[in-house]
Amino acid sequence: MGNEGKFQTNEEILAAFKLVLPYLNHIVREDMAVGLTDLKEYLGYYRAKKFELDLPEGKPIKGIQTIEESIRTAKDTYADVPPEVYGRPIKTIFTPIYGVNNEIIGTLSSGIDTKDNLELITNVDNLATSTQHASESVDQVAKSATELAEAGQQAIKAAQILAEKNQHTAEILE
Repeated sequence: MGNEGKFQTNEEILAAFKLVLPYLNHIVREDMAVGLTDLKEYLGYYRAKKFELDLPEGKPIKGIQTIEESIRTAKDTYADVPPEVYGRPIKTIFTPIYGVNNEIIGTLSSGIDTKDNLELITNVDNLATSTQHASESVDQVAKSATELAEAGQQAIKAAQILAEKNQHTAEILE
């Protein structure tokens, strides 16, 4: 780096990113792997705590569509990697890295295990379904209680009518 605190070469920029890779997993809630590429290959990789993506330095990026798209379009790219690839579902994000002349010189990427999030979503869905069933059951109990109360009122009225008729019959018989 030069005296002004600015990077003088693209290699210095990529080296600086490589230095911070091990720290990135510590500042996010999710278990995350991070990778760094230039325009040809992986320059660095820091594994997640609970999973390995096998991205060694020197691994070519050719054919990895999300990386190539990020470089080509100069935009962040995203991909959901199915569990068949790494043994667990992974959400990947790639962002371009710009050089000293504002040209794209590589990418910084993250891979987050989404298994826990997917399980949480499933559990919330199950809880919502159970709550809906419980609500429907409470509604049915309330409806039945109302019907029972109405039937009880009708029985009381019928008993009063019967009592009146019984009294009337008794008066006639006297």
